[in-house]
Formats: sequence, C-alpha cells, structure tokens
Amino acid sequence: MNRSELLNLKKRVEKELVSLIKDLGKDGGFLSPSIYDTCQYLRFMPPQDPMPTVEWLLEQQQADGGWGNINMPLSRDVPTVAAILALDPYQNHFARIKKAQQEGLNFIKTQKKFWQQIDEDELMVGVEIILPKLLHEAKGKNILLDDEHYEILMMSREKKLKLVEQLGPCPGTPIAFSWEAFDFLPDPLWFDASGSVGSSPAATIAWLKKAELIPELKEYVEQARSFLQQAEKSTHYLSPRLLPFAWPVHHFEIIFSLFPMIQAGLDKIDLLFPLIQNKSKLLFSEISKNGFGHNPFFISGDVDDTAEGLEILSHLGFPVDKNILKVFIKDEKIFTYPGELHASSSATAHAIHAMPNLEINPTPFYDFLYSFQREDGCWKDKWHISEFYSTSHALIALKKESSIAFDKGFNFLINSQNENGSWGSSSQSTYIETSYVILSLLELKTALPDLAKELNPALEKGFDFMLNNFHSKKSDTYPKQWVGKELFSIYRVDRSFELSCILRIILDKLTKMEEGKNE
Repeated sequence: MNRSELLNLKKRVEKELVSLIKDLGKDGGFLSPSIYDTCQYLRFMPPQDPMPTVEWLLEQQQADGGWGNINMPLSRDVPTVAAILALDPYQNHFARIKKAQQEGLNFIKTQKKFWQQIDEDELMVGVEIILPKLLHEAKGKNILLDDEHYEILMMSREKKLKLVEQLGPCPGTPIAFSWEAFDFLPDPLWFDASGSVGSSPAATIAWLKKAELIPELKEYVEQARSFLQQAEKSTHYLSPRLLPFAWPVHHFEIIFSLFPMIQAGLDKIDLLFPLIQNKSKLLFSEISKNGFGHNPFFISGDVDDTAEGLEILSHLGFPVDKNILKVFIKDEKIFTYPGELHASSSATAHAIHAMPNLEINPTPFYDFLYSFQREDGCWKDKWHISEFYSTSHALIALKKESSIAFDKGFNFLINSQNENGSWGSSSQSTYIETSYVILSLLELKTALPDLAKELNPALEKGFDFMLNNFHSKKSDTYPKQWVGKELFSIYRVDRSFELSCILRIILDKLTKMEEGKNE
C-alpha cells in the first residue's frame, strides 16, 4: 500500500474504533446466540409462535447430525442433547424435525471416542453437571440416549456436588450461573441485582419455571421475565427469539476490548484517548473488593477480568488497590474464581502480565504458567479454544523471564505461521487469530530487541496479510472461540483486537515511510 492508501485506511479504522469504543457495554454487551440457552427457552418458556426459533435451531445443525463446533468435539454434547429435548414436542409437526432429532441421537453415539480420555481444557463451563442433568431429563421423556461413555464426567459431577452441598443460596456466583443443573428450590435469595439467577438465561429460565405458579414469588417471576427480554436484545436478533449464554457482560466486553487497544498503544492517539479514558473511569467506579466479574452484579470476581482491568487502570494512572489481585492467589498458584476445579493458562498469564504494574513480583508464579505448556510449545486454555490466543498471552507474560518454555512457545508461534502470513487454528487463516499473534509479537519486539531478527520476517508477512484482507466485518462471521456453557463470539471484543492490530500496523508503516523520506 502507498502512503495515500494507508492514510485512507487509517481514517476508516479510526472512525470504526471511535464508534466501537462508544458502544462498549451498550445493551449489556453484544454476544452470539447460544444454542443451549435458546433450547432451554424453547423448552420451558416458549414464545407464542415458537416456529421461527425452531427453524433457527434446525439451521444450526451440522451435517453430521450434531450441534456445536465440529473442531471442538467435547463442546458438542450439551447443545446437541439440549436440541434433541427442545425439538421433541414438535417432532410430529414436520418430518424434517423428527429427522433432525433422530440424526442428533445418532450423533451422540459417535461421541463415545472423545469421552474416553478427557482434556479438561476442552470442557465447557459447568458441563460436568449440565450434561448429566440433560441426560436424566431425556430418560424421563423416554428419549433413548447412549450415555455409558460419560463415566469420567459423572465422577466430576460427584466432585462438584460435594463442593456445593453444604452451601445455601449464593447469588452472583458460578454456582448460581449453573443453577439449572442442580435440584435447588426456587428461593428468591438466588436473585442478584440484575434480576436474574447468576446472570444466566438458562439458570433464570429454570428458576422461573419452578416459581411461576407460586403466588408469593410473583415479583421475582416478573423480574426474571424482564431479564430474559433484555438478554434477548444482546444477540441483536429481533426474530427469532434467541438468548446468549450469559448477560449482562459489559465489564468483560469493556475490559477485553480496551486491553488490545492499550497493547497497541492506541491510548496515545489524541482522537481515541478521551474515549478510552471515559470507559476506564466507568470501570474504576465499579471495581469491588472482589475485583471484576463479567458484570457488577456477579459478586464472585474472576482473575481474568480483574487482572486485565487492573492493568488497564494502572497503565492509565488510576490509583488501584494492588491487593485485589491477591484474592486470586494461593500457594503460588492463581485460580480464576473460588471453587474452580482446574485453573486457566490464559487467566494465569493475564495475572502475571499485570503484576509488575501492580508492584507484585511475578517470579514465583512462572512455574505455574510453565505447567500448562504442551509438548509442542503451545499453551491451550479453558476459556478460549485458540492456542494462538493463549500462547500469545503466555509469552507476553513471560517476556522478562529467559527460559526454555519461552523459547519453545516463541518457536511454536513463528513456525505456525501460514504461507500467506496468517495464523489460524485447524489450518484455517483467521483475521482475529492473526491479530492476537501480531499484537503480542510487537510487544515482544519492544521488550526484547534481540528477537528482532527472528521476529521481523514473520511480522512483515503478517502485516501484509492484515493489510490485504481488511474488510468490514459482519458479526455473524466471527469464529466462536470463547468458552462458556458452549462456544460463543463476543463481537466488540473480537473486532477490537482486529482494529487495534491493523491500526498499529498502519501507524508503524507510516512512521517508516516518514523516516525514509527524512533520511
């Protein structure tokens, strides 16, 4: 691209970034619809005309008969069993509905090979209690499902039940978030200030179904219905009636969108700085002693939102309490939230990355982050399925520590670049994953100038891919790579990574052109 083309693209990107930053947190966040939560809606709180939602559900079925991402096998059982149950009342309406349900049943039989040995980082949130509950409900409807291969999962369920059996109502917590999978009574004490159970549409639907005929709970039933109507809006679908996996998620959306902007140095741009500062002021006003959760009503903060939020705020000069991060540290290990069964590599990386700005020594935690690394040098994670996301963030967390693990991870990224300059899981080029890698490699180049010789060829190829493939992104084309009760996209966050990366590339290119002109 010549200078004129770069300047025109810069204006386009900056204009879109201004709009995106202003929209961060709007309507509680902008999420892809969830098959699982929508199925629960269709089962227990069906709209007056359910057929548009049924049609949407049929459209989500894959060619192999299952629902969910074919590249993430263990993520597919929950949405598939939920879809089988949701379609059951309509199977006699149309032959294709009955056919779809039968194909789903056949698909579940083929899943056996994936459940013999479970990789914990490939499990969806709450699957160890949600899937057994769905299977039990299917049996109650005489739907014959092959469930013998879930033995390992059932053991995890027992472990989780022991953790929660002594607890009373816990609003705004991970337990409330999966309320629908337990046999709790519809106690209004489960409700948080969002008017929901655990900020979860599925959990709120289950509570509502149990409570709707109890007169004393009428006020809470109305709150729950209002919550679901608002949650629908976050998918930006007017029809059919669809739900996201969680709502609201505005803390998560703001924090994870500002993070790549800070990483790319966009807070130094006069046009963007006031907007970034305003969103950061909002975050600062809502931080609690438990840190940040994905919204202010989720009283159990998590280390992922908290670490990135604190890093952004400290970078911008806000007087944050560094001790908040220590809530998530125990015995030189970092956990995402209280009661977590297994830790997260990316959340650990984000906490370590934030520590220097918070005057915390990260050295004692390096070994914990090393423990997540795979043989090929990459890191995988429980909150995001792309190894390029988790590996990129692990490396910037380790940039001040010379180690074999760092070298292996660095080589993994460099050697995984595609011929066209991109990166992408499953051998597919994706703009978003290329953005993750380039932003992190640029940060490594600044911190470790000695790596420039190895970095520069990869960056140049990556820059060309990004510049040649920039386009206005449609929200429904983003790969679903974030992990919840099923895989999802959070559009403004994904777009922020892309826009931050491309703008940083444009600025670097223009600077080099200017330097060349002045020589």
